[in-house]
Amino acid sequence: MRVIIFICISTVLAGCASHYRINQNSVEHVSWNAGQGKVVKAIPSAAPKTFKQLSEWYGKDANSAYWMSLKIKGADPATFRIFNNYYAVDKHRGYFRHQPIEGSDGETFTYLNDNWSRDAHDYYYGSTPLKVDDYDTFEILDEFLHDRALDKFSYYYQSSKVPIKDRGSLVILASTYAKDDYHVYWAGFIVEEADPQSFEVVDDKRIRLGRDKNHCYSGPRIVRCHELNEEARRYCRCDE
Repeated sequence: MRVIIFICISTVLAGCASHYRINQNSVEHVSWNAGQGKVVKAIPSAAPKTFKQLSEWYGKDANSAYWMSLKIKGADPATFRIFNNYYAVDKHRGYFRHQPIEGSDGETFTYLNDNWSRDAHDYYYGSTPLKVDDYDTFEILDEFLHDRALDKFSYYYQSSKVPIKDRGSLVILASTYAKDDYHVYWAGFIVEEADPQSFEVVDDKRIRLGRDKNHCYSGPRIVRCHELNEEARRYCRCDE
């Protein structure tokens, strides 16, 4: 019985993978939605005779390129190539999903990792140009989520420049925190109540809390002891 169940489940899952279905007179994109099940979307502008599937979510014909069932505005199919299911490039520019990355240079555009890409003059997060302050010193921080970056002038969280007070004293901390001599930051926010001189972050992915001499913090907000489990209560010195 276990073998039969495994075979059935494997067969169902194999049929759920996204793909293009090229028929004699039409092209469709087939995907799987947890709420709807199989979703089939016709692509009226696609030409079946020249259509090619490039990945589960990218395809092209002689005239256009597509992400899932969406036509990619301005894409050049002759030079269009993909990096993965989310990033592509042609001779003109880079693309994130079906969105042209405005200002990007197709000749030098390359995908880096996660949501990061670059060309010869800027870095990009998703489809957003960062307009970095110093290209040569820009680096993506090597942490679990890869959602932060630095250059010698500025600090970046995803597609936003964080409004830090003092880059010279900036310290990068775990759990998306950072601090300088004036403020504590979480993601792109200033943690207004936090004291930067005493602020620290537990180096434990199970807790992900920060603390200073007065409070404990989860993200940008103060957390109270009654909200915490036993391990977090110890870290936050609730019983001292």
